Amino acid sequence: MIEASERRSTRSILCRLPFRSRVGLATIVVFALVSDGQLLAKSLVDYVRTARPSAIDQYLTRFSGIRAALPTRGVVGYIAEAKGREILHGGDYYRKFHLAQYALAPLIMVDSPDRDLVIGNFSIGTRMPPLPGLTLVRDYGNGVMLFRRGGE
Repeated sequence: MIEASERRSTRSILCRLPFRSRVGLATIVVFALVSDGQLLAKSLVDYVRTARPSAIDQYLTRFSGIRAALPTRGVVGYIAEAKGREILHGGDYYRKFHLAQYALAPLIMVDSPDRDLVIGNFSIGTRMPPLPGLTLVRDYGNGVMLFRRGGE
């Protein structure tokens, strides 16, 4: 514990400093506190950002149900709703395609419904258009569906 005489000597040292030195010391302390506050705020933002599941984690969870119904290796088709410009300009369509490919690896997906098994990756709540030549095998929820070419 600091004794009273030691406290008095520290206080007397600060009082003996010239005014400019005390202002300079106070400025350094204020800048150090502001810098620490900014670092703390950035750390909190980064912590909150990493606490949320990433798009990859969400796709791994979303496709976990359909994974059991698919072969471990081979090639399957892929369909999803998309706008023409989105496909041409590499928009959200290809991001979803590659995330689904990652979630189902080592199974290979091709962007075509011309396979025996076809994975449907639709936005939640999307009304299914008629898909000629494809039969719905199972709807896994969250917009993930499995189709079979031809009959059951």
